[in-house]
Amino acid sequence: MNSDYLYKEWNVSKNAVKVGMIGRVNGWKGQNDFIDALVPLLSEFDNLYLFIVGSAFQGQEWRVKDLKKKINSLPNHNRIIFSEFRKDNYAVEHFFDILVLPSTSPDPLPTVVLESMGCGRAIIGYAHGGITEMIKDGYNGKLVTPGDKVALRKAVKTCLSHNEYVKLGKNSRIRLVNQYSLKKFIGNFMKVYSEH
Repeated sequence: MNSDYLYKEWNVSKNAVKVGMIGRVNGWKGQNDFIDALVPLLSEFDNLYLFIVGSAFQGQEWRVKDLKKKINSLPNHNRIIFSEFRKDNYAVEHFFDILVLPSTSPDPLPTVVLESMGCGRAIIGYAHGGITEMIKDGYNGKLVTPGDKVALRKAVKTCLSHNEYVKLGKNSRIRLVNQYSLKKFIGNFMKVYSEH
C-alpha cells in the first residue's frame, strides 16, 4: 500500500515516527485523552508526530472547533496533525506506526483496530470493549487501565524508546490472519453448524 503521498500532504518528515487515532469526534472516542497523554512525548522525541483523524456528527461541529483550538494552543503543535473525515483510511492506517484507541467508554467492535492489525501496526488502547479480544497485551500491542492517561503515555513511550512497535506490528498481522481472517471466520461458522 502506497501511503507516501501523506508525507507531502501533511508536511511530515520522512524519518518521522507516526502515532495516531481514527474515530468520530464525540464525547467518548477519547481525542482529549489522546492529546493530554501524548503531547508531552513531543518534547522527548524530536521525530514524533501525532495524528487525529475524524469528524463530528452534524450539529456537534463545535467539538472539532474546540479540538483545533486546543491543539493550536499546545507546544509543538506543528507536529500534531488534525484531519477531518477521509476516504483513504486504509492508507492512513498504513502510514501510522502505532494506532491508539483511547475510547473513554467501551467500544464493542472497533473495526479500526482490525484494519490496523491487517496493516501490521502496533495497537495501544484502554483495556475495555472489543479491543481486549483483539489485542494480546505485550504481543501485538499494549492495553492500559481505562482513563489512565499516564499509563497510556508510558505504553506509547516504551514502544517508541525501544522501537518495540515494529515487532508488535508484525505480530498484529500474524494475529489478524490467525484469528480474524475470512477463512477463520467461515471455519468457525462451519464448526458451529456441524456440531448441531
